[in-house]
Amino acid sequence: AASIKLTFLDAPGAVTGKLLPTGNLLDRIQDIETSCVDMAMPVVIMAAEALGKTGEEDPQELDADRALMQRIESIRLEAGKRMGMGDVSRLVVPKPVLVSRPKRGGGITSRYFTPHACHRAHAVTGALAVGTAAVLPGTVASRYVEPKGFSGGVLGIEHPAGRIDVDLVTDCSGAAPVVERASFVRTARRIF
Repeated sequence: AASIKLTFLDAPGAVTGKLLPTGNLLDRIQDIETSCVDMAMPVVIMAAEALGKTGEEDPQELDADRALMQRIESIRLEAGKRMGMGDVSRLVVPKPVLVSRPKRGGGITSRYFTPHACHRAHAVTGALAVGTAAVLPGTVASRYVEPKGFSGGVLGIEHPAGRIDVDLVTDCSGAAPVVERASFVRTARRIF
């Protein structure tokens, strides 16, 4: 079917005012490497393997691991402070994300939390944040990108219910990365 790109305007720094709210591509929070990105949605991205997971677990399995969920929440609370958001214990942002290598032809695998439960699929705004982090050299997410799942600027993000595609145009030639455009890719076909 014909692709339609839904572009989010003013998405970089939508909540915090900065694409990289901590000023870093990589931060260490409680001995876990993280990347804090605010692209349509503030997220704190971690490698699934750093938390003892493969990244292929289904949402129910992740939700049932109470020790994991407590650890993720503790990291999220510290990330919120570092991102300039203060005490986020009563907020749903930043959203935690676990990333890993894709297994089904995509560019990266993501487990997105809402924040106290794993999303059964993936939020659109979260996909833009994960996709952006994946194409910024030096982030946690960039380590897990499979080049064959990222072509023509479109990155396929594998999630528990399938795949979501984002189209990204970035410029990393300057001192700070610039996201020129981030679009959510959908399709349409004529019915009548």
